[in-house]
Amino acid sequence: MNTSFIDIPTWDNGSWTTTSFDTREAYTDFVLSVFKEPGQYNFDDTSFLFNEQARLFNKNGIYCT
Repeated sequence: MNTSFIDIPTWDNGSWTTTSFDTREAYTDFVLSVFKEPGQYNFDDTSFLFNEQARLFNKNGIYCT
């Protein structure tokens, strides 16, 4: 039986998938490869999708009407 150290949800071109890591070291390498300092982000249209609820809260002062 092959079990992963950790499985994480991953957004990939408009759909959710799962990325599996066999070791803590592999997971750490992945996290460090995608970690960005402020000012280093390359935002695209996906960022607007994830930011939608924050914009609604800023506009209306609540998350749900």
